[in-house]
Amino acid sequence: MYVKRLTVQGFKSFAQETTFEFGSGVTAIIGPNGSGKSNVADAVRWVLGEQGLRLLRARKQEDVIFSGAGDRPPLGMAEVTLTLDNSDGWLPLDYSEIQIGRRAYRDGDTEYLLNGSRIRLRDLNDLLQKANVGQNSYAIMGQGMVDEVLSLSPQERRSLIDEAADVKPFRTKIADAHNRLESTRENMAKVQIVIDELEPRLRLLRRQANRASEHRDLSARLATLLRRLYSARWSETRTAIARAQAELDQRGAEDENAESRVTTIEEQLQALGEEIGRRREAVARRDGARDDLEGRVRSLEHALILDRERHSMTTTRHGEIRTEVEALEGEKATLAAADLESGRRGMELTDEIEALRATLERAREALTVAQREDSALHRRAEELRGQLSALEERIREQGAAAERAVRGPTEGPEAEGLNERRRQLLLDFVAYRRQRAQLSERAAAAESSLQEAREAAAGARDRLARVQHELRELEEAGKGPLRQLDHLQGRLEVLKRVQAESEGIATGTRNALIMGQVLIENVKPGSLGEAPEVTGVVGLFSRHLRVPAGLEAAINAALENHLHAIIVEHEAEALQAIELLREGARGRAQFLPLDGLRKVYPLNLQKERGVVGVASRLVRCEARFRDLVDTLLGRIIVVEDMRVARRMLTRGLGAVVTLDGVFLDPSGVITGGLASDSESPFSFTRQREIDELPGQIADLEEVVKANRDQVESARETVDRLSRLVGESDQAHEESRTALDDALRARERERDRLHRIRREMTHVIARRRELAGSFVDEQAAQEARALLAQLTARREELDAELESLAPDLEAAPARAEEAVEEVSGASARLASAEGEAKAHALTREQQKRAIERLSSQIAQRILRAQNLELEAGNFAEAIERQTEELEQLRLEQENSTDDSAPDRDELLRLETHERSVQAEYGEAQTALLESRRRHLDLEAALDRARERLETLRTEMSREGLTPGGGLDAPASADDAPDLDATEREIEEVRAAIRKLGPINQEAPDDFRESEERHAFLTEQVQDLTDAEAQLQSAIVELNGEIRTRFRSTFAEVDSAFGNYFTAFFGGGAARLKLLDPDDIIDSGIEIEAQPPGKRLSTLSLLSGGERSLTAVALLFSLLSVNPAPFCVLDEVDAALDEANVGRFVAELARLADRTQFLIVTHNRRTIESTDAIYGVSMGPGGVSSTLSLRLSDLPGGAPPPDETQEEEASDGEAGEAAPPESRAAVEAGSR
Repeated sequence: MYVKRLTVQGFKSFAQETTFEFGSGVTAIIGPNGSGKSNVADAVRWVLGEQGLRLLRARKQEDVIFSGAGDRPPLGMAEVTLTLDNSDGWLPLDYSEIQIGRRAYRDGDTEYLLNGSRIRLRDLNDLLQKANVGQNSYAIMGQGMVDEVLSLSPQERRSLIDEAADVKPFRTKIADAHNRLESTRENMAKVQIVIDELEPRLRLLRRQANRASEHRDLSARLATLLRRLYSARWSETRTAIARAQAELDQRGAEDENAESRVTTIEEQLQALGEEIGRRREAVARRDGARDDLEGRVRSLEHALILDRERHSMTTTRHGEIRTEVEALEGEKATLAAADLESGRRGMELTDEIEALRATLERAREALTVAQREDSALHRRAEELRGQLSALEERIREQGAAAERAVRGPTEGPEAEGLNERRRQLLLDFVAYRRQRAQLSERAAAAESSLQEAREAAAGARDRLARVQHELRELEEAGKGPLRQLDHLQGRLEVLKRVQAESEGIATGTRNALIMGQVLIENVKPGSLGEAPEVTGVVGLFSRHLRVPAGLEAAINAALENHLHAIIVEHEAEALQAIELLREGARGRAQFLPLDGLRKVYPLNLQKERGVVGVASRLVRCEARFRDLVDTLLGRIIVVEDMRVARRMLTRGLGAVVTLDGVFLDPSGVITGGLASDSESPFSFTRQREIDELPGQIADLEEVVKANRDQVESARETVDRLSRLVGESDQAHEESRTALDDALRARERERDRLHRIRREMTHVIARRRELAGSFVDEQAAQEARALLAQLTARREELDAELESLAPDLEAAPARAEEAVEEVSGASARLASAEGEAKAHALTREQQKRAIERLSSQIAQRILRAQNLELEAGNFAEAIERQTEELEQLRLEQENSTDDSAPDRDELLRLETHERSVQAEYGEAQTALLESRRRHLDLEAALDRARERLETLRTEMSREGLTPGGGLDAPASADDAPDLDATEREIEEVRAAIRKLGPINQEAPDDFRESEERHAFLTEQVQDLTDAEAQLQSAIVELNGEIRTRFRSTFAEVDSAFGNYFTAFFGGGAARLKLLDPDDIIDSGIEIEAQPPGKRLSTLSLLSGGERSLTAVALLFSLLSVNPAPFCVLDEVDAALDEANVGRFVAELARLADRTQFLIVTHNRRTIESTDAIYGVSMGPGGVSSTLSLRLSDLPGGAPPPDETQEEEASDGEAGEAAPPESRAAVEAGSR
């Protein structure tokens, strides 16, 4: 097998499709550096599946694709196809020619092709490994890899010997065997885990299967016993039914005879009853007229007493209300007068505040003017003092000049005294300057403090104004809740009075509440010092209900007969109250004893359109009254309208009431309409408002309290800020005083300076007089003249300064007076504003009081008018009833009794009726006894039938069917012992219960799990056998590797030594195992001793010696296990001429069995090849080729141009070869 053809397109510098035709022997690829000849070797390595980018001289996969240059754009794909001649069957494929291709795309995809069909890289590697060729084989030596062979580690160097010994397939098989062994062990572990998990479940399923079998046996036994028991009971019950039916038929005739006798006697009684009725009607007519007359008299007397009492109460109450109205009107008049006075005073305070504000503004303007004048005076004084200081300095200089111009005697006591005085004055002047600096600092500090105090006072006043404004806003905001609170309190009071006056409680109910001391709400019985007549009275039922808004009419209609019922704790207390009412003729009342009512559970309704709910669940009450509410309202349904009411009534659940108060009773009675105030004075709406108003009042009281707290806090803040303003004004005055003190001290120091200067002038003048003679008369005169001018100017300035002194003295007083005026005006304004706020608050309270009193007066006047009208009605009724009573008494006196004959006949008829009734009672007793016996028989028959149905139900529950396999015993002797059977049934049931929960599918699960356990156990055994087989195979493969490696290693070692000696002309070299005992994995070391040198390591060899050693190792591997083809890239680059000759000779000897493709620059190597390919770099960075077969040349003469065969990189015939390629060919031919 050899490489027949290599086609390259888009790979590195080969942009266009380029084909290399190779023959057996040696083919050289030559060309200048950078022309792309090594890319041919890279193409062979790449197409054989190389994945290492470093060996391909690339950084990333897309670097092997032509990247473009010049006017050539980059390509998107690189493709290399290697054609092998397989006519000798080197590759295990039935093809004489095999094409291996590889494509790479810029998106990273790679394709491998075998004879045009896609193939996996792994399959390609396996195929090439079988042929002992591939990208990792020693058959392909890239550029620089010859030296790397010697640099390999001992383990990596061993792989070369393994490849030569053909043991790599065995190592691959061993690796696969180890992988399979590991997988087998993992599978065994997994199967064992499943077996370990399955065994406890298997034991559990075995127990469950046993229990299921036992349960099945017990169930069968139980079914037999139940069939026997129910057969006997069924037969017995049917016999009892037949016997009871026979007796019932026999009793029917006796019932007919008894009924006939009773009917006859009833007819007699009916005739007597009719006659007695007629007699009684006649007597009753006369007695009724008399009784009716007496009843009317009693009713009128009772009504007359009540009306007179009501007239008296109404008149008394009318007078009381009139008295209250007069008192309220007097109070209102007093408050109105006070309000008028407050309004007048408020207007006065408003005018006074406006005047005080104007005064305060004028005072502040005056203060500003005084401060400005004071500042201007002090600035002018400072300017004058500065000018005086400058003049003093010039005067002092001129005095000194005058002294210098004067020469005279300086001796004598007076002169010495003048000199001493002059020195003292100079010392005083220095002290003055120091004192003046200190006083200036004090004045500056005092002025700064004054400014800060002024700003602090202004800031305090601003804050005070803001807080006062906030206080006014808070007071205004608090008026609304306060008015609303008064309104709600008045509303609550009116509602309570209206409810107390118009509750319309009947006389008996009122008297019962009085007896229980619960008529007045929130007053506990016995708290007034007297025990109640009846204990346990709770109060009116209606007062303990809380009805939501919108349901008042419905609940009022539902409880129309129970609204004024009285709740009591016990039934005995209700009876006691009824007895007291009856004895004193105090009226009638309805009682609801909490312990005597029958508990009724309310309905449970599903949500339905138009149905509001059950009445008892819609109202609220205390927990202790819930049962009472459920009893009275639990069967009443509240609906929206009549349509829904009719629908719900047909269901028969209970009574129905609509939201507008129409009540529908299940009996068909319908109650509705709108009751007047006198008929139904109680209002749930009013009661709910009375209940809700205290909460709203409490909330408003909290709001009013919070507002009051905020107002108090604001007032405290106003007081604090007022004190702060006073303190700021005081600090301002203190700073002003300190500034004035500092300025006065500075003025005193200026006066002292003036005295020092005048005295110094005097001393200088005296010294001048003592001098006597003048050396420079003209200079002295000029100095004196200038000194005189300066002195005159100083006197003018002193005079002006002295004229400013009174104004400076008066300025602090004016400022002080202005400050006091501002403070006084501020205080008066604050006082007036505080008084105005107090008056405004007082007036607001007075207005609210007047409004409240007006409301109360109006209510009381209305009530008085109503009472006056009621009193008139009562008076008219009393007069009318008195006249009617007198007429009735006159009729009563005129009436006579004429009913004696009718009474005697009625007595005789009643006596006869009693005797007939006695006979009727006997007949009725006999009939009842007969009917009782008849009913007993019917009941016995019904019970027997119920027992039969019960047996049918029990048998159905036990899975038995009457008549289905249930046969009655043939005779009494065959009847089973039912008690014993029942005991046995209970024993069997107990045994079944003892078994507990039964898994009916346990037998099937147990069988499946047992089969699976057996299967898994067999699998474990199979995996164990497979593991033993794999271990045996690994041992056999290792033995084969030892045998092959040992023989190949010896051959390679011998050949390596021979090649080394041949290349070096002597010396010795050998291969050495690092661990001879571990021939399987031992690394290989190379020992080389060139001729004339000691044995040394490879690292001490020169470059040429390393190359020859590497070539010797390569040739030894090829000689022992020749590859079909070998690619060598510049392996002879480091060899000298002599060694190249030896290399070429050995290469020619090996070429008989191996095809060589050599990339070289060496002339001698080129001369020894059979064919040459010249590669050059053309325009655009594209490699071009030119081929030459030396065997076609006659005698080795240089080939003429027309005999050369050219091939361009784009494959077009006739294209001229580049000059570089032509030169390379010529050099090779030479």
